[in-house]
Amino acid sequence: MRSKAMLSVLLILLAAALIGGATMAWFTDKTDLEAAEFTAGTLEISADGPNESALPDRHVDNINPGDTVTVCWDIKNIGTKRAELRAHLDTEWLTAGLSNDVYTYALPADSDWVIYEEDGKTWFKYNAGPLAGTYDGDGDTVKLCVEVVFDGPTMGNAFQGAKLEIGGEVEAIQTTNGAPEAVWGDAYVNAGGGQS
Repeated sequence: MRSKAMLSVLLILLAAALIGGATMAWFTDKTDLEAAEFTAGTLEISADGPNESALPDRHVDNINPGDTVTVCWDIKNIGTKRAELRAHLDTEWLTAGLSNDVYTYALPADSDWVIYEEDGKTWFKYNAGPLAGTYDGDGDTVKLCVEVVFDGPTMGNAFQGAKLEIGGEVEAIQTTNGAPEAVWGDAYVNAGGGQS
C-alpha cells in the first residue's frame, strides 16, 4: 500500500509540474523578413537607317552591272544587358521573275562584322565583343555596313529599271550563362575565330 501511496504522490507532483510548467513565462520575439526584390534586366535594340552610298561617281538610283553599293544601319543597345549581335538580310527584286543570284554581300575592310552561313542563310556576326547596355551608361551603338556587289556578266538587260529592296533583322542575345552558344550554336561561336 505504501508503494501505491508513493506512486500516487509522484503522479500528483508530476501533474502539478506539468500544469505549473505550462504556465511559466518565456521571453520570446518575432519579426517579419523583408522581401527580397529582383529585377530582370532588359534586352532591347534599335536600328536606324538604311544609309546607302554607291561608288564615288555612281548613284544608288542608277546602278550598273558591276557596281558596289554600301548599305549601313546604326544598331543601338537600348536595353540594360550587354548583348551579342547577329543579323541577316532579306533582299528581293521588286520586279517579278528576277533572280537573286546577280549580287553578293561583302564587308568593308575595316568592318567589325564577319559573315557566316547557317541553314542556307547568310548571317553577319558582330565580332568586336559584347555591346554594352544602359545599366551603367548610355548603351553602345555599332554600325552594320554591307557592300552589295552586283555581278557584271550575269546582270543582263532584264534588270534595267528594276528595283532591289534590302531589309532584314538584327538579333540580340544576353552575353551571360552561355546564351549565345545555347541559342545560336556552333556556327555562330566559330564564326570569325570563335569569339562570342
